[in-house]
Amino acid sequence: MVRDVISIIAIFCIIISIDLNMLAKAKNAKRTMSIYFTILIVSFAISLLQAIDKAPPSPDIYIEKAIDSFLSR
Repeated sequence: MVRDVISIIAIFCIIISIDLNMLAKAKNAKRTMSIYFTILIVSFAISLLQAIDKAPPSPDIYIEKAIDSFLSR
């Protein structure tokens, strides 16, 4: 498990180091970087949760709860 977490951190560091130079040269660098890092952070969190066997719940659970609460009104 620890090896998986370290591997994930290393892979994401490599991805960031490869992409950072290109992102800095983008036309709208601030907006591009904010979107990029938001997606990267979400991906990193999901990867870590899966590596430690605590996978996030499926979105269909939340959709079903929302529909049930909407229909029960």
